[in-house]
Amino acid sequence: MRLRFEAAARLELDAAREYYSRENPELAMSFLDEVRHALRCIGEAPHAWPAHIQGTRRYLLRRFPFYLVYQVRTEDVVIVAVVHNRRDPLYWLPRTDNNQRE
Repeated sequence: MRLRFEAAARLELDAAREYYSRENPELAMSFLDEVRHALRCIGEAPHAWPAHIQGTRRYLLRRFPFYLVYQVRTEDVVIVAVVHNRRDPLYWLPRTDNNQRE
């Protein structure tokens, strides 16, 4: 299945990368490496990760306080949000597409 990001999720990823870049460029690269690993895992087995809410699934990053919220839709897998663990856990709900789930 093809993976793609909602525009808002891409902005969240970019913001997190920028934050880590300011702290330490190597940390930013480690963050992106972990996200790439998560995307490979999701792409290979999108149903392997726990069901979350409103037709989504969630992949927790190991080293960083973030998780990826995604939906398996008819044609592709969509990354709905890149969520920091301290952020309101439901702010991204309006981005879900309940008409095109699994």
